[in-house]
Amino acid sequence: MEKRKAQKQERPKQKQDAFHYLKFAIMVLFIAMVALLAVFGYRFGQALFSDEAVSEPGKGVEYTLQVEPRESVLTIGTDLREHGIIRSAAVFFIQSRLYSLKIDPGTYKVSSDQSSKAILRMLNQKYEENRRKQ
Repeated sequence: MEKRKAQKQERPKQKQDAFHYLKFAIMVLFIAMVALLAVFGYRFGQALFSDEAVSEPGKGVEYTLQVEPRESVLTIGTDLREHGIIRSAAVFFIQSRLYSLKIDPGTYKVSSDQSSKAILRMLNQKYEENRRKQ
């Protein structure tokens, strides 16, 4: 009879131990997730506010960008990313919103030795010139 009581008392302890291990594992996963999000956030912020080009000056790949009427900035950014001109279409899109830049349809010559900010400024320059003419 005493053996049965001892076994019954050990079972809850085993469940408690398993619960503690599970709780520890969840905490470790949570900390790892927070660390990964911090690294991702830092890198995204750095890309958003840095003025780095894909290529070194003078070693860039040139591309003729054709912007159609009503084409979205995200579509333009995706096109530039696919041709190796910029690193991220999402960063390009957010930069255009942060700096309140507008793009007019037309043909533009861009290069991978230009930063995404420089490309956006160039695209916005034509918009500003057309606005002044009107």
